[in-house]
Amino acid sequence: MAENQPKVSEVRAAQERFHELLSHEGSPESEFQSLFSSCPFILSNALPLQLFPADIVPQGKPGERGSDFLIYPQPIPLVYGAIEIKRPDTAIVTIPRKDTIILSRDSATALAQARDTARRLRRRIEGSLPLCAIGGSEYLFLIVGLAAELQRKADTKKLRRKLTRLLPANCKLVPYDTLLNLFERTITPVVYILKPATGWTLTRTPEWHAAAECCIDYIRKSREPDSPDIIHIQNALRDAGHNHDHGFVLNLVYQLVDDCVLGTTDSVYPPWETLFYVP
Repeated sequence: MAENQPKVSEVRAAQERFHELLSHEGSPESEFQSLFSSCPFILSNALPLQLFPADIVPQGKPGERGSDFLIYPQPIPLVYGAIEIKRPDTAIVTIPRKDTIILSRDSATALAQARDTARRLRRRIEGSLPLCAIGGSEYLFLIVGLAAELQRKADTKKLRRKLTRLLPANCKLVPYDTLLNLFERTITPVVYILKPATGWTLTRTPEWHAAAECCIDYIRKSREPDSPDIIHIQNALRDAGHNHDHGFVLNLVYQLVDDCVLGTTDSVYPPWETLFYVP
């Protein structure tokens, strides 16, 4: 299934497009439907199921009967379901009176559409793979509104408790900004490593060796010895009386790393096998 996985550039472009749509108030539902259709990995990565992008199947068009997307893994759908989307500016819930919270009309419609779509999908599975229909798990997802509305309206423990009871157990309500946050958690951060110009190294004076010993001692005592921070190393050197600038510390670290790779240091220097995070 590796061919279903997106390229890093595609993931970054989808992330930027998602941010762009959310930043523009009044972005139409069709734009989000187009984004999720062309980048189904947003949904497959963010939703709490083990899915591949190909398991997300675009369905109808805004205003038509049926949910926007099916959850329909192939060839054997051990899980299945429906995803219904509304706009980010759609109200999720309403407070008709004190201590009472109910789904908004749009949310209730979305739930009904998702249920109906999942029911029809189940019948399709029963007709072709009856054993899968018996053992399969059904899931519904409603992507609607923004998380701030729920925080604002369900502002008491009693209302929050009632909010959790508005949906069936197999249905999850996911605000758009929550969906974006869940998606971004799955994106591997890009780390750029800075390296000094070729041939430029520090002269190994007694001062260099003293700073190197201090640097190694700090890393040995660090709580995270596998990922020391250049700034923290520089601060440790200053605390020990070595007032070197950032460039000196950076080059010192790289020389020690290079020495380890080339195997030219004395045994006093530890065999570092990790790179350094450079802010």
